[in-house]
Amino acid sequence: MRRRGIRAGIPKNPRRGKGTRGGKRAFRRRKAYRRARSRVERFFGWLKGGFRRWTVRPERRLATFLAFVLLACFLIAWRILR
Repeated sequence: MRRRGIRAGIPKNPRRGKGTRGGKRAFRRRKAYRRARSRVERFFGWLKGGFRRWTVRPERRLATFLAFVLLACFLIAWRILR
């Protein structure tokens, strides 16, 4: 393509190549962040694993969805404390 004089029409990404010191990567390396992230991921894993209905058919109304999530949280805590 170069021999024929054809150039690529792909624009350069302005965000690429701009590195900052630390930034998101340094934040993600913090121990507290990793612990909190682990807890959140584990919680959603429990929700998806133990409550299939939540992942298969999510509720349309916010109040019903919130009630179901709170019920699931209660059942998870109850299983752990039992």
